[in-house]
Amino acid sequence: MKHISLGENCFMQDLLARYDLAKESGIFSYLGCDISLVVKLIRDDFKNLLTNPSFYEDAIHKFDFKHYHINNKRTQASFARKIERFNQYTKDEVIFWYHYRNKDKLTFEQIIKLFEQFDQTINANAKYVIIIQITNQQEQKFEHAKVSKFNIIKCYDTNIWNGKKNYRGQTFYKQFDKLFYQYQILNKI
Repeated sequence: MKHISLGENCFMQDLLARYDLAKESGIFSYLGCDISLVVKLIRDDFKNLLTNPSFYEDAIHKFDFKHYHINNKRTQASFARKIERFNQYTKDEVIFWYHYRNKDKLTFEQIIKLFEQFDQTINANAKYVIIIQITNQQEQKFEHAKVSKFNIIKCYDTNIWNGKKNYRGQTFYKQFDKLFYQYQILNKI
């Protein structure tokens, strides 16, 4: 079973690596983009990603290439390998992981609908884990809800998971340890 980050930012890949679920990075591991852009990319077979990324963007949904120089030949070769790997992995059983930052304030039903579109687009034997951070809470905790093949994990934290001091969600590590080791989320997906 492969574990693949769909983004929305590098946080998800870092979390998968922390729990030894991802040995290599993928096309979405360090590319900042939301699930609506992921769907557009896959429907277009990634054709315009490096040559014309604005082809997929709109007023709200933009790419963040801060970890890449997209005009660099090494970056383009790396992306080509990652796209090939993604296409290969989706032929097998896979769990897709995604960090939804709730910047467009979607309901849980709307989030599931976006992932259903993604699921129909790739047509793989897949399950999904969608981690949603809910900030400004008085206590740290998580809640797991399962709707069909979609697992939503609401993470309540007092700190936002970004910025130099907390971009990997370090303030929530104890809760993530509980999620993976005590709650054993991998057995409940």
